[in-house]
Amino acid sequence: MVIEKGALQSVSKKDLKGFVSFTTPLNITKLGGRGSVFNNNELVKVIVTGNVNEIGSFAFKNCIELKIIIIEEGVKVIDDYAFNSCLNLNTIILPSSIEKIGKQAFSYCSSKLKIELPRSTAKIVIRSIPEGFRENFCEKRLIINDKPKLDIQGL
Repeated sequence: MVIEKGALQSVSKKDLKGFVSFTTPLNITKLGGRGSVFNNNELVKVIVTGNVNEIGSFAFKNCIELKIIIIEEGVKVIDDYAFNSCLNLNTIILPSSIEKIGKQAFSYCSSKLKIELPRSTAKIVIRSIPEGFRENFCEKRLIINDKPKLDIQGL
């Protein structure tokens, strides 16, 4: 693992060998900043804990096996292209603490992607989607709840 000034910059396949799930360490305040943190590893599930303020650009790029991301209350920013090319990503659970989502944060993700979020976060997500795709994206992918209730036990 490479950590610089509280930012988790990279986690190698060797660091994660045998693991399919990852929870951010409590001493981390940002994921990425220089590209993919978990580039093309075998993680299936990631929990981003509330001590992380920001998920950087391309932080999860090419996480091909990734299926679920749970972002806990406290995370405020998801930068541009944060989940770019997560081809099997089916579910993202967002907290009400989200204040900004960068452009195309969910580009080239699975066509089955569902984003569970509280009503207070919906406008922020919708603004991050290019206008030509908004209606289709929102109709098929957004699940707006006041309290997300996704059964994740089997994932």
